[in-house]
Parts: sequence; structure tokens; C-alpha cells
Amino acid sequence: MRVIGRAFVILLGLCVALAAGSIVLIAAMVLEPSFARIIAYVAQSGLAAAFDAMFQAETPDEIMGVLFALWSMMATLLAGPPTLIALIGEVARVGSFVWYGGATGLATAALPWILRGGVGAASPAEIRVTLGLFLVGAASGLAYWLVAGRSAGARPVPISGPASPAP
Repeated sequence: MRVIGRAFVILLGLCVALAAGSIVLIAAMVLEPSFARIIAYVAQSGLAAAFDAMFQAETPDEIMGVLFALWSMMATLLAGPPTLIALIGEVARVGSFVWYGGATGLATAALPWILRGGVGAASPAEIRVTLGLFLVGAASGLAYWLVAGRSAGARPVPISGPASPAP
């Protein structure tokens, strides 16, 4: 029964983490113009490519494949790092907010660098985007920690019967 309860807490924590990451992503786009431009450019490029592919598609399965690819890209950015760090934290029984916030922030900030191969020098705008993504990931990780991560290292309390009176 404890496993089912823990799984529920983990899923709830991941849902809260996704919501927190989305809110911070929107806030970063509002507060940092270069972040908003780059995110908008990537989204516009992805949507333009998706619409081109959908208009060239001949079957509904191909259209669904394109929509699934778009959904996968957003899920990779917002859900991938918190889920990976949460799984590692749960298996390793880590209950530290530094682990969940810092590791999720680093994993989220590293995604664009990993996808582009990490070649070339970064422009100041790329550095600001990296910082914004770190904040998105850190917010996700800390939100997960608040809901589920704090109890990841806790040992189950053994169930004992009623206390017997002392002789």
C-alpha cells in the first residue's frame, strides 16, 4: 500500500513541478525580451515546420505524428528534467532541496547546449536564455521537492500493535 501512496505523491509532485515550470517560463518570457524572442523563434520555427509537414501529409496518421513530435519537444523541455531528477532522487532516496532544485535547473539549462552539440561560443542572449532555463528547471525541481522530494529519503515507520502495559 505504501508503494501506491508513494507513486501518487510522486505523480502529484511532477504535476506541480510542470505547473511551476510553465509559470516561470512565461514569467521569464515576459521579463527578459531576448528570452522571449528566442523561445518565440524556436516555437515559430517548430510550428511552421509542423504545419508544412501537416499540409504535405496524406494520412491522418502522419498528421498525428507531427502533432506528437511537437508535444514531445515541449514535454522534453518541461517534463523531462524534473522526471529524470525525481526518478534518480527516489531511487537514491535523496531528500535535499539542493538536489532537486539544482540538478533539475542544470538539466533544463543544459538541454539546448546538448541538442546543438555545444559547439561555438555563446552569445550574451544565449547566456540569458540558459539562465532563464536554469530558473525554469530550478522552480520545477523545488516545486517537486515541496510536494514529494522532502519525503524521498524517509524510511517507512513500522506498524506496531497496541502498547502492552508494563508488568
